Amino acid sequence: MTTRGADVFGFDPPGMDAFLERPGAGGYLLFRGEDSIAGVDWDNPVACVRSGVSQITLTGLGHTAGVRYVYVLRAVSDGGVLDENVSCVCEVTIVGGVNVSAAPNAPVADRCLLRATAGGGMSLIYYYSDYQQQAAPSALQVAQVLDGQADWDNLLASLPVGPGGQRAAALEGTWPDGATVRLALRCVSAAGAASTAVYVAAMADASAPPDVEALETEVTA
Repeated sequence: MTTRGADVFGFDPPGMDAFLERPGAGGYLLFRGEDSIAGVDWDNPVACVRSGVSQITLTGLGHTAGVRYVYVLRAVSDGGVLDENVSCVCEVTIVGGVNVSAAPNAPVADRCLLRATAGGGMSLIYYYSDYQQQAAPSALQVAQVLDGQADWDNLLASLPVGPGGQRAAALEGTWPDGATVRLALRCVSAAGAASTAVYVAAMADASAPPDVEALETEVTA
């Protein structure tokens, strides 16, 4: 990895104080830890970034194979007030030169739709965008939401996914008439890293007969 000139200021130390002495110093601090958020060293940021910079690369941090590293980015004001959120988080686990913690993007929420089909069935429409993805998806996992939790241990479907347009799939199984069906969708990489979930719902309609599967015609005199 390499840095991008004056846009990034490393710590060796000189620490946040030196960063804040620069004119217009507000920006972001990058912290790192091992295993989980609880292991992050909040006293020693590994990098600081100017406001307005959307991408950086770093050198010399080192990653031991198989160790799970957690990176957290927090905003800091010109006066040194540090945001305390832990929502901007990235995990890195290097195995064989590949970051196996890198997850694909989530399905595009506003382009995913669940539709009831005749006979109590369900049809799913879904869309994936590879824009700024960290890892390619190997499948779209579909799980039913039961008691407010997605049942990822018993997948309803595992569907092909990738860039290139909207896809549709008929889901196996039927649901009682009038039942509200809630499903969770997520993309997973070949290494098993999962994206955040997207949720869809529809009311089952079992009152009509099943869809016609075939139609034959015969010409008569």
